[in-house]
Amino acid sequence: MVSKVRISLRLSLPGRRAIASIGAAWAFVASMITAGLRLVAAGFPNRSGRQARKITALTRVHEVASRLWFSRDLNHALDDILAGAIELLGADKGNIQVLDNEQCVLKIVASQGFEQAFLNFFREVSTADSSACGRGLRSGARLVIEDIESDALFTYLRPVARAAGFRAVQSTPIVSRAGAPLGMLSVGFFNTP
Repeated sequence: MVSKVRISLRLSLPGRRAIASIGAAWAFVASMITAGLRLVAAGFPNRSGRQARKITALTRVHEVASRLWFSRDLNHALDDILAGAIELLGADKGNIQVLDNEQCVLKIVASQGFEQAFLNFFREVSTADSSACGRGLRSGARLVIEDIESDALFTYLRPVARAAGFRAVQSTPIVSRAGAPLGMLSVGFFNTP
């Protein structure tokens, strides 16, 4: 099932301004491309036929970034970016969260492959959360959990991950050109790498 979440008008005014401006949107896309290239360089899950899929996915992400300049629909652009990232990484599902600076929480703005129960559970994630995205927000660095069953900090979240059908997860912070956190890109894998 493909779930799509739209940017909520409940985001704080500064949060809406941050993601609505084309400058922030371009910084968002640029950081997505950079994060994808870092993951490719790191050789995140190496699967058969992976090289051809990487090239195709990077091309797709580039095309999405180019179209964003002409798009007035940020939600559609986020859906395209997420689909490209999932394809690039060989993931099975994923989501994009935007940082609400007033509440200091991540809020899901785009999702693919997750049921509504999962989206409701992770509606807001803070730095105190032991999820991959909460820990990534806290550290400011990409976080990979290769197997949720063996990650001690993920213990209380295992039932949610099992119900959502993923075994491995990675979360990559999305940052502005100045290095300020904007959000998080997280993808889930049915199997461990």
